[in-house]
Amino acid sequence: FKEKLIMDGIPAEKLAAIENGADWKALNRLAVDYSDGIVQASPEIDSDLIEYIKNSGKPFLPYPGEEGFGDRYIEFYNSL
Repeated sequence: FKEKLIMDGIPAEKLAAIENGADWKALNRLAVDYSDGIVQASPEIDSDLIEYIKNSGKPFLPYPGEEGFGDRYIEFYNSL
């Protein structure tokens, strides 16, 4: 997978998140690396991934719950 991304023009140094393989955690970290903001769309996600998101310094909307989430998403999007 890493070699494919390199062939598609992504510099190898930008792929540190998948250096040891492309399991689901690594792919999520890569997605965080290339995101402008992150929305937690599920109430339960891996605590290591939450920590990675918070350490990224990127805008982050924690899981807003099932009620009123539409308004929260719109507010978050407009804040970017």
